[in-house]
Amino acid sequence: MCKVSPSPPAPLPQGEGSQRFSDHALINRHLIKPWLDLLLESSVITQTKGLSRDQQYQKLLQQTDPNSDFERVVLQEIYQRGYKLPDAGQKLIPEANCKPDFVYEQEAIALFCDGSVHDSPDKRRQDQIERDNLRYNTDYTVLTLRHDEDWGAKLEILGTL
Repeated sequence: MCKVSPSPPAPLPQGEGSQRFSDHALINRHLIKPWLDLLLESSVITQTKGLSRDQQYQKLLQQTDPNSDFERVVLQEIYQRGYKLPDAGQKLIPEANCKPDFVYEQEAIALFCDGSVHDSPDKRRQDQIERDNLRYNTDYTVLTLRHDEDWGAKLEILGTL
């Protein structure tokens, strides 16, 4: 911890145990303040498996279902908000025989992007069975974004990753 205040440092106590701090008077904690200020303005650039953020985004775009514009819209929104990008797209999770649209492997989050093709009652039942299997047979949390709901608000949970 580094406390920076305009007043000079207090003298060190002398006596038993103070020997290990004998160089403390030589350390000017005010010298670090500009570096700490720079850190406040910095940003973190994350990489996934050796890929830059832009490369990971392009890779995920290629993994989207070619018939699902909604997947690409969701992925673009994740990217533009600066949220952590998924690790993979269209990845089969064999324990549940399920293939989420996007997967966050370390966080065990399966993201489903339900466009209009998922609107029919039969398809909704099928989706529910697949996702229940995923919930019960794995440690994955299921996050479903539907095109006809306020999916942008649900997406905010990814901002905590």
